[in-house]
Amino acid sequence: MTWGLFYKALVDRDKPQTMELWGKVQKTIDSYDDLFDFIKVLYYLAGFCPEAADEAVSYVGVALNPPQEWTERFKDVPVAEKYLTIYQRFADGKSRGLGDPDDFRIHFGIEPINE
Repeated sequence: MTWGLFYKALVDRDKPQTMELWGKVQKTIDSYDDLFDFIKVLYYLAGFCPEAADEAVSYVGVALNPPQEWTERFKDVPVAEKYLTIYQRFADGKSRGLGDPDDFRIHFGIEPINE
C-alpha cells in the first residue's frame, strides 16, 4: 500500500507527500527482488506519466546504488547487471522510461513498430 501511495504522490507531483512516503518505502524494500520491482515500476510509471519522469529518475538513481543500510538486510543476491542496463540509461537521463524507442532498439535489436 505504501508503494502505491508513493507512486500516486509522484504522479500528482505532491512533493511533500512523496518525500514523506519515500521514508516509509525505504523501510519496506527488504530484498534485491523488491528493489528491482521498485525500479521497474518507476521506469514504467515514467513512460506512462511523463510529468513524473524527472522525479522518478532521481529515485531510480538511488535504488540502483542502494545504501549499505538497505543491502545489509537483504538475504537474496543482486539482480544480474545485464538486467539493470535499461534502468541505468533511465537514471542517467538517456531514456524517457517505458516505450523509449532507443531502449527498444538497444535491448531487442529491432526497430519499434509504432515510432
